[in-house]
Amino acid sequence: MALPFFSALDPTSKKSGITYCLAGNRPCQGKEMLDFTVGECIADAFNSDLDFLSGLNATYNILVGRHYDLYLKGALTSKGGTKGALDYLILPLVARKLISDSYLSERRNSRLANVLAWTVAVPLELVRFAAAFALTLLLVPVIALVHIVKARLPKQELDTNAPAPGFTM
Repeated sequence: MALPFFSALDPTSKKSGITYCLAGNRPCQGKEMLDFTVGECIADAFNSDLDFLSGLNATYNILVGRHYDLYLKGALTSKGGTKGALDYLILPLVARKLISDSYLSERRNSRLANVLAWTVAVPLELVRFAAAFALTLLLVPVIALVHIVKARLPKQELDTNAPAPGFTM
């Protein structure tokens, strides 16, 4: 059963509107793919100890998102995608939904509709990737500043097994 087209167009939602249909015997087969939000991705990247190039990669991934779970990272939890900051423009989410719907069993025999969907979606995806690349290059000074500030801050290593200060057993 196909999910409604417009349910996939909310950039703040964890719901993707995309159903796993090529997952084989994995537990996610037939379930809706859940997304990480932009805020969760930013917090994860900031809390990670990334070098400069990994920071650039994380910035690009935050901007573009991960719309398709090609490696089935969400095979057990169905949480395989991420929304990108550019998804607030809605057009990338339209492209994502057009491409994913072309794999549905109901649309396998409608070749013309699938060709039209891909004809609209591929240029939108190319614009999304190019915009994310350009914005990542523009954000290089900000990324460098964040790395300088994080390098100056004292490292706070949290050991969850260590007792609290002043507490002895």
